[in-house]
Amino acid sequence: MYIQNKFFKWLVLPFTILLMSATLWTGVLNDIPDQIVDPNVYNPINLNTYLQSGTTCNTLTITPVLPIGTATQPACTTTDVYGENMTLTLQVSFSSAYKFSNANDYLLAYDNLGNVVGCASPLNVPGINGSLYFLTVLGDFAEYPVDLQFYSEDFKTVFDLPNAFTYVRNQITGTVDMPYQLELHPLLLLTPNTDVVAPALLDPSWEETQCYTFEVSDCTPAGTGTDQVCFTGGVLPACPMHIDILTTITGDATFHAAQTIRANSKVNTGTVVRYQAGESMLMEAGFEVEAGADFEATIAPCGL
Repeated sequence: MYIQNKFFKWLVLPFTILLMSATLWTGVLNDIPDQIVDPNVYNPINLNTYLQSGTTCNTLTITPVLPIGTATQPACTTTDVYGENMTLTLQVSFSSAYKFSNANDYLLAYDNLGNVVGCASPLNVPGINGSLYFLTVLGDFAEYPVDLQFYSEDFKTVFDLPNAFTYVRNQITGTVDMPYQLELHPLLLLTPNTDVVAPALLDPSWEETQCYTFEVSDCTPAGTGTDQVCFTGGVLPACPMHIDILTTITGDATFHAAQTIRANSKVNTGTVVRYQAGESMLMEAGFEVEAGADFEATIAPCGL
């Protein structure tokens, strides 16, 4: 499980993940709605929906947004009530694109009673990209779940990782050449093709929020646009897949569809009406919004 501590302000990390450089879509970025990431629902973002027309020279980068807090480096005081141990060689990163590298970062391991059973500072090894942690975890003959805390000096934040791995007596995990990769990000942004970005939870029980900055450029300064998109873990409320609205709307109303809305009805004066569909809307002949009506139609996932 990924648990994000409370934060006081936001910082955009100075790195990006290049997702595409394609000619299949073009233009400047419009607002992309935030969304709930349901572990049971594949809910992709079709970038064509949010891109204005432009040139065919485009790149899209996605940059995680991490909190800056006020935490200080935790103390490491181990009580060796155990006679055995396991060892790990690992790297710590937010994602594969960014590895923490501050010399004052710190990694601590806890047993299932809350005792500190290991801690390590980062070390730079020639020929290795990123800092390594050589962590000895104390134990005896019984296996137990190990909780980890990672302190980031750059972000003044402690990341908690319950049940990060299982203690196994005398086990050696990771090597200098192939360190165990400990990643803190709660979800993956998959790219099944060059037009689609799809969030996928790494832990179905995660219910926090993680934001990313999307930036698209069409190779001109005026053609660069950014948008911050936040993903929250949770189960989407039930919505019908399709809604047909075929009669005149005479009072305030809200319609939510998981995929599509089809309407050929009239929205009367003085009403407040909202249409929201996850994929598309079709306004057929006969659809009309009278003067004085408050009408809004949006494309967004059910529940937002």
